[in-house]
Amino acid sequence: MISEYGGIAYEENAQQESWGYSKRMESKKAVIDKIRQLTNAVMSIPDCVGFCYTQLTDVEQEVNGLLDHNHQYKFDPEIIKQIMTATHQNGFDFN
Repeated sequence: MISEYGGIAYEENAQQESWGYSKRMESKKAVIDKIRQLTNAVMSIPDCVGFCYTQLTDVEQEVNGLLDHNHQYKFDPEIIKQIMTATHQNGFDFN
């Protein structure tokens, strides 16, 4: 089980004092592409039975969340759901 992966920094109106685990992404599309790449990599790990994406919401100045500090969607939740529920060749099927 992968207990934590993700943490992609993105903030629509970037502030100087905010930060993330990685270099801040410049666009929503870039974040979605990175989430898809990371999730596909996790799903391709042999014998992995599950995973937990980090992190759900932005916290204070940390901007790694799928939701902002006010718990508003930063990205289309349907796209995130499609990525997270994709059936993969190694047997993942969360539908």
